[in-house]
Amino acid sequence: MLKVFTVAFFALSTILVTGISTAHGQSSSSPTPVGVTAATTVDDPNIFDPSPPYDVKLTIVKVVRSGKAWDLLRELNGSNKLPNQGFEYILAFLRFEYRPRGDLSRAKSYELKEDEFTAASAGGKWYESPSIALPKPQLKTKLSPGESSEGWVAFEVPQDDNNPRMFFARGNIWFQLYQ
Repeated sequence: MLKVFTVAFFALSTILVTGISTAHGQSSSSPTPVGVTAATTVDDPNIFDPSPPYDVKLTIVKVVRSGKAWDLLRELNGSNKLPNQGFEYILAFLRFEYRPRGDLSRAKSYELKEDEFTAASAGGKWYESPSIALPKPQLKTKLSPGESSEGWVAFEVPQDDNNPRMFFARGNIWFQLYQ
């Protein structure tokens, strides 16, 4: 009985420490579906002047793939290049929410960086991110405490990958880039 309690306590502690509040998104094998919000708590990595932990909620609202994505990108900016041979673009419309915890007077702005979002295959192969002009709105790159942002991110994946994923690095959350 003590062993079962210890294992259950450890599992619950692990869930609380990682801060994942949904059953989805904890691994590449169970990515968060499109339209479902995943939440996590992140600690500030700055050990010299840390801000309080903060909650992040992230949702992929919509995914546009293949010819539709290319049509949108081409209309937006004629200098956008075709994807590499055998690849296609995926556009994901994200909603990102930033909510600091604790002493809000110590809370800092959140610096949202493009490299926090990466596409990968179900088998764990990472894909390069394209350098292209994105549709508007674009994600805000600096969020004040309590702010949220919505906007597009782009990925380039092999045409034969029917189940690509997006990984949000700072929150350690996986998402589906397919419906």
